[in-house]
Amino acid sequence: LTVGTVYALQRLRKKEIYCISPQRVNLCGKVKLVCFDKTGTLTEDGMNFYGIVEATNQKLTDVIKDPSTLNADSSLLMAMATCHSLTLINGQVAGDPLDVKMFTSTGWVEMGTWVGLIGTEGVSFPCS
Repeated sequence: LTVGTVYALQRLRKKEIYCISPQRVNLCGKVKLVCFDKTGTLTEDGMNFYGIVEATNQKLTDVIKDPSTLNADSSLLMAMATCHSLTLINGQVAGDPLDVKMFTSTGWVEMGTWVGLIGTEGVSFPCS
């Protein structure tokens, strides 16, 4: 198996394909489709939020760039605001960078174990 992997790596290298994880070569022999998401993750530090696409009546909606414009009782908005493992550290939301971007895009705030929506009438807690 090792000899086969080394041979495969040499053939790939000739085509200017470099594998940083040789043990994955055997697995990749079964791959039929590869999708790449080039968003600057290799060259930039950080992440940008583009938007969300809702599925309504078995159809996809247009991109919603500002999730905070969804109705406060939207299941999607509530899921984005509550389905995470974020926490507050010194008043700052901390956790997985994807979760942080998703949460902050909702316009909600985290206060200890409570999550709420800041509106014109103060803070509401639709999930409590």
